[in-house]
Amino acid sequence: MIVPMRRERAAVVMKVLAIVGMLASVGGALVSAVFALAAAANATPEQLRAVNLTIGVTAAIAALGVIAALVFFKRGHDGAAAITAIAPLPLMAAALFLLLK
Repeated sequence: MIVPMRRERAAVVMKVLAIVGMLASVGGALVSAVFALAAAANATPEQLRAVNLTIGVTAAIAALGVIAALVFFKRGHDGAAAITAIAPLPLMAAALFLLLK
């Protein structure tokens, strides 16, 4: 009796973690875009291109992560959905710091 209850709780936790991860990825992309736009206050045309590239890359990474998480979520792989929902966050941070050097 105890084991099925733990599995049910683990499944619920994974679903919640996947949803929170998707929200965090979208929020991270928005924060990254705001940070990039703030860095472009007195920018040259080259720097503006880098800002646009940064915003595009972070938005694409977040979108791919959320889409992949939704596909895994739909197929019933809640653990993989949670991992793919959270995985874009460090990638977006790396892209932000590499492209806005």
